[in-house]
Amino acid sequence: MSTRTFRITVRGVLDGLDTGQRAELRARAAEHDMLRAAFTREGHLSHDVAARPAFTFRLLASGEAEEDVLEASEHAEEAARPG
Repeated sequence: MSTRTFRITVRGVLDGLDTGQRAELRARAAEHDMLRAAFTREGHLSHDVAARPAFTFRLLASGEAEEDVLEASEHAEEAARPG
């Protein structure tokens, strides 16, 4: 079997943010800029919370079996959740 690379994109809305969370996202806006967007093993969050509450999270994963795609997708969705 050969190893395949998965590029997974999770899109969502930053809903229900409090003032502190918004301030933190604005403070880190440069590292979350769309121009720096990349698929990485740890995942990359991009947004412009000052313009709209939408975000994109990109994750790079790999696997050999079809089940690995589902597992990687579930991992990406969980990693994209605030917490």
